[in-house]
This record gives sequence, C-alpha cells and structure tokens, in this order.
Amino acid sequence: MAKVKEKILELLKEGPKTAEEIISSISGTKPGVIKGLLTKMAKKGEIKKVDDKYSLP
Repeated sequence: MAKVKEKILELLKEGPKTAEEIISSISGTKPGVIKGLLTKMAKKGEIKKVDDKYSLP
C-alpha cells in the first residue's frame, strides 16, 4: 500500500488529477483500492480534493 501511496503523490506533483487519471496511471492495483486510499489520504490532509480532482495541499 505504501508504494501505491508514493505513486499517487508522485503523480500529483505533476498537477491535479481525477481519480480516473490516477487509476489509469497505476497498474497492478484494483481501482477500488486506489479510490479508498485517495479518500483516506484526503481525510488525513495528505492530499486535497476540489470538485473531482485531487492535488497536493
């Protein structure tokens, strides 16, 4: 799970992305797992969600 989190943070360094863009960029992990992780990260303040895009705080 830590590797997926690292990949998400790396992708968001490029700029805001939708969940679908993040999911399509990370192979080998189920979409539901990625969406759940995005939600947890947003609740913890590690990333932020504005409308339908995630970005770094």
